[in-house]
Amino acid sequence: MPVDKRILLIATVTIFYIFTMLSVPCIKAQDSVPVHIEGRDTGHHGHMWDGTFFIPIRALEQDFAMEMQWLGSLKLLHVKLDGVNFRIREGDGNMQVESSLVKITPPRIHEDKIWIPASDVLDVLDYTVEFDPEKNILHIGKEPKIIAGVEFDPQEQTLTVSAEEPIRYNVLERDSFVLQLYQVDTCDDFELIFADEEGDLQKDFPWNMRIAMPTLPGPREVLEVEDDEGYSLIFKFPSRLVGLDYSKERLQVKTAGTIEDYRIIEVDDGDRLVLELEGVIVGKGLETGQGVQIEQVKTDPPVIQIEIPFADKMEYSLHKPDNKSIIVELGKQNYIEDIRWSKEKGLEIVSSKAVSLNSFTLEEPLRKVFDIPATRLAGNASTIDVDDGTIERIRYSQFDQETVRVVLDLNYLPEYRVEEWQERTGSTRIAFQHRVFQIAQEEELTKELYHIKLTGEAEYDVHYLSSPYRVVVDIKNAVLGMEEDMPRETELLRGLRASQFSRDPDVVRVVFDLAHNPKNSILSSPRSDTITLEFTKSPFLGRVIVIDPGHGGFDPGAIGPAGTYEKDIVLDISLRLRELLQPTGVRIIMTRDKDEFVSLWARTELANKVNADAFISVHANAHVRGIPEGIETYISPRCHQYSFRLAEFVHREVVRELGLRDRGVKQENYKIIDPLKVPGILLEVAFLSNPLEERILRDANRRQDIAEAIFRGLNEYFTQLRREGR
Repeated sequence: MPVDKRILLIATVTIFYIFTMLSVPCIKAQDSVPVHIEGRDTGHHGHMWDGTFFIPIRALEQDFAMEMQWLGSLKLLHVKLDGVNFRIREGDGNMQVESSLVKITPPRIHEDKIWIPASDVLDVLDYTVEFDPEKNILHIGKEPKIIAGVEFDPQEQTLTVSAEEPIRYNVLERDSFVLQLYQVDTCDDFELIFADEEGDLQKDFPWNMRIAMPTLPGPREVLEVEDDEGYSLIFKFPSRLVGLDYSKERLQVKTAGTIEDYRIIEVDDGDRLVLELEGVIVGKGLETGQGVQIEQVKTDPPVIQIEIPFADKMEYSLHKPDNKSIIVELGKQNYIEDIRWSKEKGLEIVSSKAVSLNSFTLEEPLRKVFDIPATRLAGNASTIDVDDGTIERIRYSQFDQETVRVVLDLNYLPEYRVEEWQERTGSTRIAFQHRVFQIAQEEELTKELYHIKLTGEAEYDVHYLSSPYRVVVDIKNAVLGMEEDMPRETELLRGLRASQFSRDPDVVRVVFDLAHNPKNSILSSPRSDTITLEFTKSPFLGRVIVIDPGHGGFDPGAIGPAGTYEKDIVLDISLRLRELLQPTGVRIIMTRDKDEFVSLWARTELANKVNADAFISVHANAHVRGIPEGIETYISPRCHQYSFRLAEFVHREVVRELGLRDRGVKQENYKIIDPLKVPGILLEVAFLSNPLEERILRDANRRQDIAEAIFRGLNEYFTQLRREGR
């Protein structure tokens, strides 16, 4: 019996429909799907039609820089998203992106809303669209940022998340640290280091991560650091009290993380002693016992107090073996806990109680000695190698039963200042000032170098000032003691001054007064015993340039098809050129700087009178027949010997910048250049009679480009003359 063709057709369509439905996510057409953008619920919902997710255009308003214009009669939507212009039309499978067309699933209008195919449109902005079938959520986001590692440092109590670029995050809980990272994924060699701390990392669809460390409280500070190596998100946690040991003669506390500050508080006229620690919280599961009372008196910033039993009216001293432990000695002895050196702070003496210093100088070899009476050294005798130009090494030891001696081996005898630091009277700093003893000068053909020499390494700041041009160098922790005269004035250097700008803090200021604003660079490291500045001499310095904007006043010059006047175009280019030349130390003379008529004779006479080093007459070309194109430059057959070289440099740069036809450098007896006795050219920047080139000249940005090209040509011309000694 023959098969009915209609039945066969219906069966085929049914099988095809079932197969198609099984191959796409299990979601029915018109089902509502919440739209999340980079992990945030937008409050909008999307739909799937014909296997494509559509979202209302309004869903993008909050998270994208969006401007939207709907032309109802044309059913055309103009959208500016993230600075990119889109044009889409209902039912049209072509989307215009800037000046290009992109094939898309046609947008729709449904329930008075404009619906766009999410993937098609957002792919252009490098956003991805992912559907989470388990949670029934449509996720929109950028490609995930790559996480290189997550590491907890128990010494510093910091958690560092390393990435290629900045990432979004949120601390979800405070009492037990939980961190949410958005739009991230891990690299192939990802490292997860929690050390001895309990921690867990979980990934969430599509690109979110959650880090939980239940033993930690909320962070005290969050730092975002971005440098050449990438991006780091650093969470700093408060230190935790994790150990306590007490006897009648001694109390010792230990922390996980650094103790920021500490002090002893005498309560009720010395009846009780309380040890106060700043930047510390009580760790979980800490056992005290032994009659010791601990109280968390502040949480932001964290401060704890430990009451010491049986310490009424008893003398005491504090001893800090390291940054994570404190020892309270109940008795009379004063301990020197630490003696350390740093370039930034100098010599630091950390003691349990206030100290006095007795100092004297020894020679052959040169030494500075500090004796600290009524003290004992908590650790062993030691030597610190310094070698910073002033101090070679520092030695300290227990000189006798009652005296700690500190000896500095010196190259020369520096000034120094003794001061207490932080808030504890038992901490003393000896700061040393380096001496600025010479400023040496090197002058070369195209540059000048200045070397500020010190007796040791110091930090410095450099500031740049204008009107007049100055470079100011502030040298920190330094005193002035010049052994030689200051460098002489030059064509570039109009003056050099050095002074003791301030005391406490000690700052030496060196000021370079300059003839112009030169290119400069600092050749020294941020901390150095020789600060070297290099100034590039301007090839324009001492030169005279006459800029001649053609035509003017009742003489409009050429007039373009769109009504553009040559006199206006060339005046604007010339004024822009003047602005570029002003910081270079050149003397600039304009034949006109406004819309006025100046005769040809007056223009050339002015250039000859001031003996100009260059005369630049700026014009825009025109032709009555045809539509010629390009750039050409003219010199006089009886021109100055350097005119052709000047024309070559300027002409080449303008041609290179505009990319128009090169019509070459030509010779003509034009009245504007024929009477010149100085190097001079007539530059035709383009054909104003050519509609295409007229549009170029009407563009302010392109006129700036022309001015910069002329400037570069002049710079090359005068640079070559300087190299030749002319």
